[in-house]
Amino acid sequence: TEAERDFLKMDLEDLLNTLLPRERYILRMRYGLDDNGFKTLKQISQMLGVRIENIRQYEMRAIKKLRHPQRAGYLREYLHEDIFEEDPQPPASTSSVDKNNKKPQESG
Repeated sequence: TEAERDFLKMDLEDLLNTLLPRERYILRMRYGLDDNGFKTLKQISQMLGVRIENIRQYEMRAIKKLRHPQRAGYLREYLHEDIFEEDPQPPASTSSVDKNNKKPQESG
């Protein structure tokens, strides 16, 4: 829903604000988070007057920080629960299945 999207944007903004300003800026540009489209490492390096390798290092450092469990859990509620299941269930089919013996049941 639109409300969920708005909350996600706010939470993502809070999460990005935990990064250093340059890391935050690079991720915004790299992944189009300001609705200005994606930028390449080369484009960002030209904008900042920094070598491409430095931009890549900032990007990797920022991503590593965001993957830290304390930060990564911040947005977990927005992911589908089935992503984290050990044994995900297949999509429902048109016939019902007896979960004990995996045989289709007659309907009606």
